[in-house]
Amino acid sequence: MQQFEIFIPKKVDILSNLLDTIASEGINIKAIATESRDDIFILKIVTQDDKTTEKVLKNGKYKYNTSEILSIKLIDRPGELAKFTKILAKAKINIESIYILGKEDGSTEVGIKPDNLELAKKILKII
Repeated sequence: MQQFEIFIPKKVDILSNLLDTIASEGINIKAIATESRDDIFILKIVTQDDKTTEKVLKNGKYKYNTSEILSIKLIDRPGELAKFTKILAKAKINIESIYILGKEDGSTEVGIKPDNLELAKKILKII
């Protein structure tokens, strides 16, 4: 699963046009966040179709980066996310991005972009 970090100018229609193009390709967005810096927006999205999302971004000549994110299902109750992040913190892993990807049947799917992907993968196999 990929996180797309897209750098777009602060213009009124840019975001809506990009999201419209993504939707017209039948791509469902699982998570989205924005950040404003100086004269650009940084749009972070996770979709259900990495290949087609990348095609849309390349064809639209958008500046973007991709990063692998990890998905974990947690029990949907207070404190579970805190427990999970403490496990990573004890292993000296920072979380650079975090998303709620969905909720179903008493669980919450969380996506994370850790600063040490391989170590985080090993820890996730243990817990």
